[in-house]
Amino acid sequence: IELNPKDEDAYFRLGYIYQENKEDYSTALNNYLKVVELNPKDSKTWNNIGLLYEQDIKGYENALKYYNKAIEVDSSSFITYRNIADLFADHFKDNDKALEYYNKVIDLEPENSLNYFGRGDFFQYTVEDYDKAIEDYNKTIELDPKDEDAYFRLAYIYQLYKEDYSTALNNYLKAAELNPKDSKTWNNIGLLYEQDIKDYQNALKYYNKAIEV
Repeated sequence: IELNPKDEDAYFRLGYIYQENKEDYSTALNNYLKVVELNPKDSKTWNNIGLLYEQDIKGYENALKYYNKAIEVDSSSFITYRNIADLFADHFKDNDKALEYYNKVIDLEPENSLNYFGRGDFFQYTVEDYDKAIEDYNKTIELDPKDEDAYFRLAYIYQLYKEDYSTALNNYLKAAELNPKDSKTWNNIGLLYEQDIKDYQNALKYYNKAIEV
């Protein structure tokens, strides 16, 4: 920057380091703002300013303001739409607006499994519509058959809310097959056998698997 004061990439990298590694949010913000001063069409930086306000500064109105700036300069920025959806769901508690943006993300990137996963989490944890959550997690798996988290979430819903223990078990086992080092999944299989299926020998077997890993 000393040699080239118009090097926007250098300012962006400084902003990122101060945000993620130094946790100096004021300096991060100043560097990001310098980037968009030099290049106001850089949607990635507007989006990062929004994330900085949402996740670090906890200024949610400003987060929305800068996310909207990102969309103004790039209306196809699905990552920004996803961030806005999370903002409405988590901080503004406006589920209708959140769903509108989750749907927009999917319209923009219908083959991206993470978009269905994000909306599935919204349906599961925020509005507690488990049938719609199941649909989205199944779509996630259709697009990415190695998404262990989607299998785990399906298993959890089938265990706790549907009381369909066979389907729950199948999904837990698939999650464990994809990531055999995840002790949480083995433990949940143990709980399923102990609390729901009443098969205590298998419960002990899977608790031991959890301890092994």
